[in-house]
Amino acid sequence: MHSGSKTKSNPEGDVEHKEGKYHFKPNTISYSTDKKSDQGKKIARSKIGVVPHTEYKGDSLESMKAHYNADTSSMGSHRDVHVISPHHDTSKVEHSKENKKGYEDNMKKATEHYNDIEKGHHEAIGAHAHGTHINTFINKNVREGTKPTVDGYKGHVTDHYQKKADKVKTDAAKERHVGVGQTHNDHVDQNKHHFERAFAIQHHLQQAKNHLVKSLSTHKEFDTHIGGVESKGEGFVVSKDNKPSKLVDRAEFSRANFLAAKPGESK
Repeated sequence: MHSGSKTKSNPEGDVEHKEGKYHFKPNTISYSTDKKSDQGKKIARSKIGVVPHTEYKGDSLESMKAHYNADTSSMGSHRDVHVISPHHDTSKVEHSKENKKGYEDNMKKATEHYNDIEKGHHEAIGAHAHGTHINTFINKNVREGTKPTVDGYKGHVTDHYQKKADKVKTDAAKERHVGVGQTHNDHVDQNKHHFERAFAIQHHLQQAKNHLVKSLSTHKEFDTHIGGVESKGEGFVVSKDNKPSKLVDRAEFSRANFLAAKPGESK
């Protein structure tokens, strides 16, 4: 969102005049557009900018349900409010042969791994809070720019319970936390092929999504940068039967988001 004075930039999203362009930074990504563009002209007139990506429908507040393909065509207009459409014109997207092949190859490999799942796979992955640990482990790999492995995951589990042990005082409590971590890792060793399969599926699905994001990013209304370096946008959401799927370049946007200082923190 861009708002307030248009003379300087700040983390809250105010617009900055620079080199014939307007710049604003509502979050991790900085957006810019030429002053003479259609978007630039609307920014010049407005006091606030919004991107309405979700709408709620229902006869009462209690019955309201979220819909993830917001129809902005019926919204009124006011010169003070710059409404930016959340819709992406896919007719202007270039889906290169390289990205198409990369998407198809990775989806094929992910499907092959999924079809080879053996009995007990989901129970093995879901036992001992592994579902939660895997999510944080994947995010850790995004932050560090590494690829998930079973050995890396076991180290993550060990570190998690060691930190718990370090926070308690008695030897018995420390041993209890370390023991829980060891139990979890013993389970991983006993079901190593299931965990390898899960990480392989996750890897190929993410690679397939990356190829889609690359193609979708060939068309965008605003120039985008992270820390002064040209970047893709925040990502895309595909909604089918009101079920949203988010496509994000995790190695670029998600990693930058994880590494950004939280409000009030210094880096």
